[in-house]
Amino acid sequence: MDNWWDLLKRFFMAEDATRSTHSAIPSRGFQGNLAYLRERFTNVHDFSVRELQLGGDGKKAAVIYLESLTNPARIAEEVLIPLGSFIGMAERQQAKVRPLLAKQFLSSSNLEETTDLKQAEGLLLDGWTIILMDGLHTILAVGTQSNPGRAVTASETETSIFGPKQAFVEAHAVNLALLRQKLKTPKLKLEEFRLGTKSPTSVMFVYLEGTAPDTFVRGVRERLANIEVEVLIESSYLESLLGISTLSPFPQAIYTERPDKVTGNLLEGRVALVVDGSPDVLVLPTAFPDLFQVADDYYQRTLPSLLIRFLRVIAFFLATTLPSLYVVLISFNYEVLPTNLIIPVAIFRSGVPFPPFIELFGMLLIVDILQEGATRLPSKVGQTIGVVGGFVLGQAVIEAGLISPLSLITAALSFIGSFAIPDYRVVGLVRILRYALLLGASLLSGVGVVAVWLAVFIHIASLEVLGVPYLRPIAPLSLKSMGDFILHRKKDE
Repeated sequence: MDNWWDLLKRFFMAEDATRSTHSAIPSRGFQGNLAYLRERFTNVHDFSVRELQLGGDGKKAAVIYLESLTNPARIAEEVLIPLGSFIGMAERQQAKVRPLLAKQFLSSSNLEETTDLKQAEGLLLDGWTIILMDGLHTILAVGTQSNPGRAVTASETETSIFGPKQAFVEAHAVNLALLRQKLKTPKLKLEEFRLGTKSPTSVMFVYLEGTAPDTFVRGVRERLANIEVEVLIESSYLESLLGISTLSPFPQAIYTERPDKVTGNLLEGRVALVVDGSPDVLVLPTAFPDLFQVADDYYQRTLPSLLIRFLRVIAFFLATTLPSLYVVLISFNYEVLPTNLIIPVAIFRSGVPFPPFIELFGMLLIVDILQEGATRLPSKVGQTIGVVGGFVLGQAVIEAGLISPLSLITAALSFIGSFAIPDYRVVGLVRILRYALLLGASLLSGVGVVAVWLAVFIHIASLEVLGVPYLRPIAPLSLKSMGDFILHRKKDE
């Protein structure tokens, strides 16, 4: 039965019900295949065709490739030079029934053959070189892809003090090689899915056989096979395509660019989805405690790691709840404050024209806008604006008497707490919870704060990620899995 988030999603976001399927186009012979590809790539500047004469009887061959996606040196070495051995090949009758004879003349280890023109078109768009031969019904394809893009560097979004520094890049083959270096076992399974009817994108389904639950592997495989989408631009698109609700503010998938983090999750029985062209690998299933864990936790001793995880949880509650608690104490329940503190608070708030809720709401809103603006600017300029803007703005509003120093300190502590959360995608969740709790505190005092948190706990307790509870191993309670959750010693089961 669908939960209410899925019902809201279908109500507010009408999804296109049209579905298109891949239809094979059989080979049409040398001239027919060449005419088809020329027509499909009309007005394509980097589309290149080299026609060659095989022998004295007029037999021809055509080498077809896209210049922007291929390596010219590989084409010359692995295709054009070996084609000199094809003279007279098309005249042999057995070549028509045994196309593997033609493949023996090519020096490349990355060879494909097909009789489907749509598949040949897809290989061409992936950087392969297509070979058409007069008298040979089979279409040959040689892997001559170039390697555009950046080299493997350290992660920019998941910095690490200990452990490996390598990060995924946009190149599909490089990312898979990084995983193979970490897990040198034949049990590491890679299954490819081509998603996208207008622009097919390779998605690699990665899991450890015997470690990942068979039921979960089958479920993800079936969902991937049933996805119908026109274009898959980035790995984050897969989250909604797999049926995971995107209306919930809680992140329900792990996105990481660290190979060691993906390796650790695979060893814990999870699966990974590597999307060609995206440096972020999607890891499923995800639990709420995973949002507070980083790879560094497993590279140091148990007690320091336990303390740091506890500090992250404290920082999360400070970032979300501290502003609302300030409003509760100052506006409604000031009598719980010590007597020695009530008088300084009253002095600080004297002359401030706004109630605490308006003070904090305005300050939090302005700083959120400042933070978002600094994020989109170049790194050096953004850091300068963030630091200078924060100091100037804070000093100016206090001197103007618009907010009290205590309100500014509360807002600053709330933002500092949000910086201690390792997953940047949790920042959006923190903002939503912060404003919701602040609104609840202004309306119903402490009862409002408790009501908002109760609604949040009910919501996350009802969440499931592809059938796996979101609050595991806390709910349902699994003592065997609590070792990794608390002491990072025993893997999740």
